[in-house]
Amino acid sequence: MNHDAVKALVARVLEVTPEELTAEGDFQDEFEADSLALAEVAAALETEFGLPMDPENPPRSLSDIHRRMTGELQ
Repeated sequence: MNHDAVKALVARVLEVTPEELTAEGDFQDEFEADSLALAEVAAALETEFGLPMDPENPPRSLSDIHRRMTGELQ
């Protein structure tokens, strides 16, 4: 799993281009992603990369995903 693959997956789920995503950009604030979209991002990350996600606390940015990947955020 690499940064570009994660970014492409998130972009596909949120229906935006990878270029529109920034590291700190909040998915809800920048793309008006609702709770269902955030849950879909979490499910896609878990399915595609085996990255365990808490459905009650889905990732909200690429940086958030990176922290979870590196174990900095549980």
